[in-house]
Amino acid sequence: MREFSSARGRQMFQLLPAVYRERDNAVRDADGRVQEIGDLARYLDALGGLLDRVYATIEQRHRDSDPATRQTWLLPYVARMVDARPLSPDIDGRSAEVQRAVDWRQRKGTRACVEEIAETVGRMDVELQEGWMRVAVTPRIGAPLLPAKALGADREPDAKDPLEAIRHPGLTAITPDLRSASRSEQARPENPVARITAFSGQPIRWRQANPFGAPCFPGSYEDVSRRTPDLRAPAWDRGHHHPATLLVYAPPPDGFFSPQAPSIEWSERYDHPDLLKRTDEWRSDGGAGGVRVRSFICGLEGNQILRINGVISLGGDVMDRDDDIYRFEGVHLADTVTVHKGVLELVRCAAEKVVVHKAGTAAPALRAENCLFKKVQAASGLARLEYCTVMESTVCEALQASDCIFMDRIRKGLQGDAPPGSGCVRFSRVAPDQAPIGEPRFSATVTSESPLFFSGDWGEAGCGVLHPAAPEAICAGAEDRGEMGAFHHQHHCLRREAVRAKLRDYLPLGIEPVLIPDARLACVPPK
Repeated sequence: MREFSSARGRQMFQLLPAVYRERDNAVRDADGRVQEIGDLARYLDALGGLLDRVYATIEQRHRDSDPATRQTWLLPYVARMVDARPLSPDIDGRSAEVQRAVDWRQRKGTRACVEEIAETVGRMDVELQEGWMRVAVTPRIGAPLLPAKALGADREPDAKDPLEAIRHPGLTAITPDLRSASRSEQARPENPVARITAFSGQPIRWRQANPFGAPCFPGSYEDVSRRTPDLRAPAWDRGHHHPATLLVYAPPPDGFFSPQAPSIEWSERYDHPDLLKRTDEWRSDGGAGGVRVRSFICGLEGNQILRINGVISLGGDVMDRDDDIYRFEGVHLADTVTVHKGVLELVRCAAEKVVVHKAGTAAPALRAENCLFKKVQAASGLARLEYCTVMESTVCEALQASDCIFMDRIRKGLQGDAPPGSGCVRFSRVAPDQAPIGEPRFSATVTSESPLFFSGDWGEAGCGVLHPAAPEAICAGAEDRGEMGAFHHQHHCLRREAVRAKLRDYLPLGIEPVLIPDARLACVPPK
């Protein structure tokens, strides 16, 4: 059956007078419906193919003028036109950098510009402190002071009472006043110095209460006490109190364990199609047959993770086959997952314990990508892991691992310390006592340096997320010079470096940005 292959060809044929369309030698069925277009229609269809391409080229040129629909390969050329240097590790961030380059250059050095850069390049909500405001200076006697209410105070201090007068927020007091606690608190909308910061994604208006009081949380954004200059090279944990630094406080990533993540029970998996999408399909195996794939995919937007509670048992029915594939994507499996028959595929998941009983090393029994595990067990089969972190034990007959972090020894069986019988490990971290000879084969890119996470406790926010103090061999040890482990796809280490490099271009000469992880930014200030 021959039909129109071009939209413009069909359009031109429909615009012809009916007499010419009726005279065309089209093949029709008994009901008069066209089964095969005639010679005139074919001629117009050939012309329409060229017109379709011309029309598509013009449409794409219009779309390329809009940053939201621009082709990615055009970014370097557009960046050169506006003299931008995109540094974000993901394409959306680079596109936004090019789009806002002129705007940022016009507001270079301002607080709003710095916050927008951190949000665009690093995908993080930050709170800023200027280093010169944290340096102890000698008070000047008789210097004029602004009204205390203009600086955010609730009332004017009594100038006749010395103990009350020293609480004026315009003074350069150094010694903490132990009678009051210095911390953030929610502010009224009319407060002139109130700030708006996103705490766990929730925008809150807040102010600094008792700036001269004893800091409740030293080292956090709530600590505004003054210190003598710190002349050490600035890093995430030192060199903060200096006139030439800009302190950028950022919340640590939650990883797979966000406190706001929704959850469902495994027994209720069919009752929430908007949260957990379930599909059954056949995947070609390259031959005459195929394999059945049962997928459970998180229905939330972005990088949000859905928690699934309850023990999961798969492949236990008589009709289940050994080559069935069970696929999970974007979920936190909060209990043991056991696959009696079949293959387990995990993408962007966290799993407390995975047990796969499939035997044989010709094909993987477990395939995982960008996943965080507490325990992995495929004692009779092959495990293929890419960009994964295993916090505790790894047991498998054979192992193929790339860009992974193994916190404990990789073993062949549940008893003893013998390594897997075959496989290879590359661009990964293994335990220091793991033998680098024999099987599995270790490439020269394998390291034994100890990683440092924001949290090593399973189920806690920040578990498995690399800390800025983690060694360079792990933060930049992946094959593409990104970070090893489960969060390679989120580019946490590359984002931090990109934010620092970008801020250096948009800060006054000599000002050094310091990115400081601050867990207090995940806590909403009290009222």
